[in-house]
Amino acid sequence: MRWPTRTLLIGDRSPLLHASPTRDRAQRLTPNVDVELVTDTRHGPSIEHPEYVNNRILRCLGAATAGELPHHTA
Repeated sequence: MRWPTRTLLIGDRSPLLHASPTRDRAQRLTPNVDVELVTDTRHGPSIEHPEYVNNRILRCLGAATAGELPHHTA
């Protein structure tokens, strides 16, 4: 079975999530996850940096519709 790569955006200064351990745990527990730490962001990347997050989502959707998302075989 082929699984698309998943993207997780985490604020690098989140008071609720310790960014590096959370990234490491997500990569260990979630198949094919691409974890991105959003610079100078606390717990709300979509609120603090809406243009960046929207562009990141649109880039992912554009790749999906063009058939360019990487897939991994499980």
